[in-house]
Amino acid sequence: MSQLTDKKETKMTSKKSDDILTSFWNLLKSMRFALILLLIITAASIFNLFAGEFVIPTDGGAEGARAAFTATYGDFRVELLMLFQMYAPYSSWWFISLLVLLSLSLIVCVIERTPKVYKLAFKPRYLQTPEQFERLALNKSFNADVTADKLKPMLNKLGFTVWIAEEDSLTLIDAEKFSWARTGSWFVHVGFILLIIGAAMISRADFRSQASGFPGEMLAHDETHWGFNVRVDDFQIEYYPLGPGQWVQLDGYQFAKVLKANQDSTFDIETSGTEVEIIRNVKAERLTNKIDYRYDNSRIDQGNISDYIATLTVVENGRDVFTDRVEVNHPLRHKGYRFYQSSFNDRRTDEQGRWTTVLSIRKDKGSPFVWVGIIIVSIGLLIGMYFVPRRVYLMLDGNKIYIGGTASRNKELFKDEFYKLIKGIRALR
Repeated sequence: MSQLTDKKETKMTSKKSDDILTSFWNLLKSMRFALILLLIITAASIFNLFAGEFVIPTDGGAEGARAAFTATYGDFRVELLMLFQMYAPYSSWWFISLLVLLSLSLIVCVIERTPKVYKLAFKPRYLQTPEQFERLALNKSFNADVTADKLKPMLNKLGFTVWIAEEDSLTLIDAEKFSWARTGSWFVHVGFILLIIGAAMISRADFRSQASGFPGEMLAHDETHWGFNVRVDDFQIEYYPLGPGQWVQLDGYQFAKVLKANQDSTFDIETSGTEVEIIRNVKAERLTNKIDYRYDNSRIDQGNISDYIATLTVVENGRDVFTDRVEVNHPLRHKGYRFYQSSFNDRRTDEQGRWTTVLSIRKDKGSPFVWVGIIIVSIGLLIGMYFVPRRVYLMLDGNKIYIGGTASRNKELFKDEFYKLIKGIRALR
């Protein structure tokens, strides 16, 4: 009796576990759940974006954050901020958990949709009764002495892929155009999964730091830091051409603002100081948009700078490997590390007056996932936007022809195509 009771209890426990898993699976594959999750992630992203306005910036990871928070906030707030990792909210456990949950939802959707999408896109489907044709929005029946051998070349010429089956005395035809376009949403789902995985990996990057140096200096003490070293060969600042709105120096000493660029290559300017004066038709050689003056801890000519470019050489085993120019959107890449042009330090210069370059250094394994994800999402969107699956069903019952058609979008355009197809079939001999 005891054994029977144990077996019943085991079965009941197993059934409850199966029910819980089934319910969780059904929740994950729900479109409504995915949309709610997306809204929550969007709200959380906006919250994280503005969190810096209410939480002091910190350095040094969790230890540095705790020290900074303790010096500024009370014990309760410190523990709350540390619990939710607000020193790095985009890589916090709760934000990553939301991304993982969204990834699981997308993965379940892909698993659920794959057999259906494959069947819809690449397997024939036949209608075998007049009632099935009548359920379609576009359908017609008429008499014509036409065989499948005549219909197939005509449909192929119109771009349809044709399947033919014989069922008793009936000839069944399934003709599809752009049926593979049904995979568009599938590609988008897979692409988003890769994007989320890549973003999560980047947010928890293997390595992040900054380094700086002026021409002639090495960025690290030795090659053990990254497995190689990087030498700064040159660092140049480029300025925009003279134009309206720029702060400039007139004759090398007086600050002024450019009001207008004239057709004769002169400029109208407004001087600054106790006595404001508008001077017209000033020659370009009297003006410079490089101003070695700081105001409120930043250079007055900051807005005039168009680009800052470092020339870096990778050194391995004491030998130069290659040299590359690093700009704001053009990093140096080597062995998984990326050296981005971050900023500059104009207070530390070499003998020639060249400034110190400041570089942001990263190493993570998520970038390939992001790039592949972007490509796959783009393919899915292009397929979904520009290719419309269209399907035409035919049933030949002696001289009687039943025809029906469906299109996922642009149904009015397909309606014209459908009736032109009927006209073409009537004209076959």
